Amino acid sequence: MSVSKMDGRWCGGGNGIRMAIAGWLTAVGLATHAARAELIEYSVNMNTSALAAVPGNYALWFMLTDGDGIANTSVMIDNFKFGGGAGPAGPITLSEDGVNFFFDSVDPFTPGGTLGFDLHVTSTATGLPTPDLFSFSILDLGADLLDPIDDVELPSDSPFGVGFVDMELGGGLTPGVPVTYESFGAPLVTDTSAVPMPLPGVALAGLALLAPLGLARGRQRGRAAAAAAV
Repeated sequence: MSVSKMDGRWCGGGNGIRMAIAGWLTAVGLATHAARAELIEYSVNMNTSALAAVPGNYALWFMLTDGDGIANTSVMIDNFKFGGGAGPAGPITLSEDGVNFFFDSVDPFTPGGTLGFDLHVTSTATGLPTPDLFSFSILDLGADLLDPIDDVELPSDSPFGVGFVDMELGGGLTPGVPVTYESFGAPLVTDTSAVPMPLPGVALAGLALLAPLGLARGRQRGRAAAAAAV
């Protein structure tokens, strides 16, 4: 932050107060940006009628990978709708712990005509060295539901050949924006996010910092009025 000078001295009086306020605004703006956890919310819906016509032991697979090694991303999935099918009652929560790299939830799923759910992602991911990543896929668990060896992800036109929704957090080509892939039906993703608000603590701290400046300005005016009256 650059600070103006006058005749080699810090500006005093009203200029000093204005500079102090400007400095505070800059500091609070930076603190707000750093402290504010970005809340991302989406509604996901896809047509699963084609999958419902194919017998299988299916499961919904939600995944979260930690790209920066910091516990700064959590995902909640809720408001499930199965269009005549069945699945998890929800909510499902995946939260980083700063130790492990991979977090997932595998939940049995009977396809109906449609599948829908809501995503609530809270993140301050840095993207360094790599972004955090949320992914959604559907598994065919095979004949042995307890043996993960024969679990197979249903194919899609993803670059990896599997998966239906990927969302990078803190970096990547489209940070915070889900990318969908086509298979028996591409998911329709709708942004339902509200405008993020500053954390209340930051705003209150700002008011506390401004109060002494207001008192100092009042005292300066009082002294100036007293001097003029003499």
